[in-house]
Amino acid sequence: MLLSRRIFSDAHNHKLGTLVKHLNLTNSGNLHRALADAQVTAELLFRIQSEILIRYGVCLSHRDLSIIQKNTHKQY
Repeated sequence: MLLSRRIFSDAHNHKLGTLVKHLNLTNSGNLHRALADAQVTAELLFRIQSEILIRYGVCLSHRDLSIIQKNTHKQY
């Protein structure tokens, strides 16, 4: 959620269902079911990585994204 707030600040809110609709992500099942949530969350993470690459020309690893997520906005 923290990454999505930073990257998709124009979303109405950053609940998983809202982001699925806002970003037109594939939803293969009912949200709030373990498998469907895991699949759409993985797609969301890929979309975040892709958006960072497009906007900033940087390919970030999962470790990099974890570090960014933990840091406050004021540190950038």
